[in-house]
Amino acid sequence: MAGVHYDILIDDERSNLTQVALLILDLTPKAMRRLATSVHTSWTPEAIRRHYIRCTDKMNNKLKLTKNEKEMYRNPGDGFINCDTSFLYKIIRDYDLVICPTNDWDAKVTVIRNSGDIVETLRELRNCVVHRPHVSFREHELHNLHEDMRMIIEKITRFTQNNDLQNHIDNYLPNAY
Repeated sequence: MAGVHYDILIDDERSNLTQVALLILDLTPKAMRRLATSVHTSWTPEAIRRHYIRCTDKMNNKLKLTKNEKEMYRNPGDGFINCDTSFLYKIIRDYDLVICPTNDWDAKVTVIRNSGDIVETLRELRNCVVHRPHVSFREHELHNLHEDMRMIIEKITRFTQNNDLQNHIDNYLPNAY
């Protein structure tokens, strides 16, 4: 979406991109954080930061961290609040903050059976949007994204017994499909 001149998009496309940005860039990291913190409580952000500082070179090589990710590791703030999806995915996977997905990490999820499958599905959704060759979304693509996100949020809500994310998605998409 960066580098796209505002005037080349029609109003519907701008509206669609806004919804996609809210779903993928805002809601996905919140969903990952909610799932990780409700499943695994022994690895607090501070414990992860201390571990990273002790093993900086090893962690940088293992996770192939960017400059921004290294900074996020050093300063997790209040529970990795300002972290993006790809960085959270690395932390969740590396520190086993959720159960390993049924088909393993970086593999296609066919059926959601556990919390790892949920994280992997969130990663897949994010990647499908971020790595698109164009910025426009057809109506059916937007509909499918909404439905996929609603389904994932419902699973997280049931899994964590917390409906905060459900409220977020309802606020983001009040008139959606």
